Amino acid sequence: MTEQLNKRVHVVLTTLLAFFIPIALPILIVLLSLNWLINISNVKISVRAIKHNTALTLMIVLYALYLVGLIYSSNFKVAGEVLETKFSFFILPLVYAAYTNETKLQLSNYLKSFIFGCITYAMLCFAYATYAFYKPVYTDLYGVLYDLGSNYFYHSYLSSVFHPSYASMYAVVALFSIYYLYKKSF
Repeated sequence: MTEQLNKRVHVVLTTLLAFFIPIALPILIVLLSLNWLINISNVKISVRAIKHNTALTLMIVLYALYLVGLIYSSNFKVAGEVLETKFSFFILPLVYAAYTNETKLQLSNYLKSFIFGCITYAMLCFAYATYAFYKPVYTDLYGVLYDLGSNYFYHSYLSSVFHPSYASMYAVVALFSIYYLYKKSF
C-alpha cells in the first residue's frame, strides 16, 4: 500500500471514528490500528514520537498501570474486560503519533464529524424514547398497572447504548467543539 493511500485511509477511518464515538468504536479502532501496522515506517515514526511527547507517553503509562493492576485482581474475567476496553489508551497514541500532520490538517473535519455523530446519537435516543412513549408498556406494580412510557425520556432509559454520563460527556465535548470551530472561523 502506498504511503499516500495509507494516509487517506487513516483520514477516512478517523473521520468515521469521530462520527461513531457515541455509537460503536471497537471495529473502527481495529481497522485504524491495522491501517497503521500495514506501513511499517509508521511504527518506527510512532516509537520515535512517543519518546519525545510526554502526553502520549503518559497514556501508555496509564495502560501499563492497568496491566500492573491485573496482578492484584481476584476476578481475572472482569480485569480482562477492563484491559480490553482501555486498550485504546495504548494503541491510539501510537497510531496518531505517526499521523500528526494529517491530524492537524483534518482536525476541523474530525470535530465536525464528532459533532454530527453526537447529534445523530441524540436523535436516535429521542426517536426511540418517543416510540416507547406512544407504545404502551405496562408493568404490574403491586397489583396496579403502571405505564412505563414516560420513563424513556429520563436517565438510563434515554441513553440505551451506554451510561448516560458518557452521553452527557460527549455532548459537552461536542458543545466545546462547536465553540472552538466558531472561534476559529473568526
